[in-house]
Amino acid sequence: MSHCQSLRIALYRVFVRPALLNPTIPCLLPSSAYQSYSNSTLQRPPVEPSTQNSTSSNEPPKKRSYKDRAADKEAARSPFATERITPVPNIKGAPRRPPQDHQIRSEYIDFIDREGVFNGHVLRNDVLKLLDPRTEHLVQVDFPDPDDPRAVPRCKIVTKAYMRETERTKKEMDKERLKVERSGKIVELNWAIAPADLEMKLNKAVSFLEEGRKVDIMIAPKKRKRVATKDEMDELLKKMLETVESVEGVTQIARTDGKVGGTMTFFFEKKKKP
Repeated sequence: MSHCQSLRIALYRVFVRPALLNPTIPCLLPSSAYQSYSNSTLQRPPVEPSTQNSTSSNEPPKKRSYKDRAADKEAARSPFATERITPVPNIKGAPRRPPQDHQIRSEYIDFIDREGVFNGHVLRNDVLKLLDPRTEHLVQVDFPDPDDPRAVPRCKIVTKAYMRETERTKKEMDKERLKVERSGKIVELNWAIAPADLEMKLNKAVSFLEEGRKVDIMIAPKKRKRVATKDEMDELLKKMLETVESVEGVTQIARTDGKVGGTMTFFFEKKKKP
């Protein structure tokens, strides 16, 4: 009896008493009891129930309705949008169009107004407020020097009618150039060409004609160059015709296309000997 009592006291001192003195020690609990104890005492944030069950996760995403897509497009066209920029289509082979209006990314610009007066380092948004959006564009005409951190792009106000006319003229010149290129060698002159350049190009035309090739001579005004006087134009035509016709057997194979002061094209060919 005394032996059982001693054993009970020993077990009490080893297992029960330490647990009573420090009841938070988890190692005194069995593994299953410890797991239950941890789950009941630890505070975890509540888990939100899933909005998609297992069946809905396998379903394909729903297509957006026409009304939703139309509403998004209308919001993009809203006048309260920060910037409404229509990207320029990237057409293969077409020259890059200069930035216009909000496509000009610089906050400050050098500005040439409608009267041709230069205004340096002004806010782009202030200039845009001066535009009539129905008839005008702010067009970037020059890019800043990348090596100068203070440089800003140069811009000017251009009417939409002028831009359409410029585009039409360019297409006509491209069409004319293509027509001339298909007919043979091309020699390009401008009405205000320097005498030395004129002589060099006419010698080249003579060389082509003597080789038996067709030669088309195109005379056109050059951008950002001075405008030739009527006497200079007449003298240029006289010298060109005299030089070309000095080659034996050369004749014009088609009527001259264009007008003096604009774009004129002459078509020459050396007749073959029988």
